[in-house]
Amino acid sequence: MLNGLKEKYDIRVARVAIDSDDELYELYRFDIPVFEFRDGSTLNGRIKKQDLLKKFDENRESGQ
Repeated sequence: MLNGLKEKYDIRVARVAIDSDDELYELYRFDIPVFEFRDGSTLNGRIKKQDLLKKFDENRESGQ
């Protein structure tokens, strides 16, 4: 799904292996996947497509 949205939203995807970082593992192990946005907000766990698109739009509109 993200590949289809990269051009429209100027998305950069960084895969992080949280199991190789104890701090990240403790923070996110029950909430994968985690999306972090330019404005500092996050979506995690079971993410609905409409919520993801809304966040992309908010971050694009804010000029970030």
